[in-house]
Amino acid sequence: MNLLSSKPYKAFTLIESLVAIAVGLLIIAATLTTFSVSRKAFASLSNRAEIVQNSRIAFERIGRDLKQALLIVTTLPASQIEFQDGHDTSSINYIRYFTQNGGLYREFAYYAFPALPDAHVLFDELDGQGNLPQKFVLQSELVAEYINILTISASGNLLNIDLGATKGTTTLQIFTTIFARNIP
Repeated sequence: MNLLSSKPYKAFTLIESLVAIAVGLLIIAATLTTFSVSRKAFASLSNRAEIVQNSRIAFERIGRDLKQALLIVTTLPASQIEFQDGHDTSSINYIRYFTQNGGLYREFAYYAFPALPDAHVLFDELDGQGNLPQKFVLQSELVAEYINILTISASGNLLNIDLGATKGTTTLQIFTTIFARNIP
């Protein structure tokens, strides 16, 4: 057997091998970059979808309550709203929507004088000494997360509600208009 063959070996040269490795690394880098961008886009869209869903729930709850409101107590425009509940007219109750710690809250309360704490009265009613009633909160619940701005303004019976919501680096400003049919 002749160790020195006249046939040349068929193999890659050092330069060809380095070029192949460089092209492979470029393909891997492009794939990782695409994956990273896709993951960030998914996270952003997921945050956006969750904000929109929470805002929809907030608008639905506020809208349902405001459509039945008998009297708006808050001077508008404001960053919170309190109004007399019109769902159950057998007693005088009030609902307040406000933002706190990145969430929209709904407070259910009534006003009464300290001498008669179970007798619900109007928020601006005066007792015999000219004192306003105290507020008694029955329930406070989180309605929607990520809501950090609530602005309500009015134009006749139309109430404009503006919500600002933030989750992670995604921030949205969403607004709607509601017709409050029972408000004089």
